[in-house]
Amino acid sequence: MIEETLLNNMKHWQQGFVDLFEQALKNGEISAERTPEQRARCIVLGIYGLKTYSQMESSADVLSELAQQLFDDATR
Repeated sequence: MIEETLLNNMKHWQQGFVDLFEQALKNGEISAERTPEQRARCIVLGIYGLKTYSQMESSADVLSELAQQLFDDATR
């Protein structure tokens, strides 16, 4: 039950990113090189990766740099 709820929440969260990227694509803010779904998966995976990585790396500067790289990669 808990696992199912968490997975559903994650799907909704990812869909929110899809919606944002769809709007950005329509507005010409991002290229059509990758689909909004691909970009959303990248962001969600990256956020979870950053969360895991932060358990071993506590430097806010390093984590901030990685988060910026993730954003830049997902929006280029």
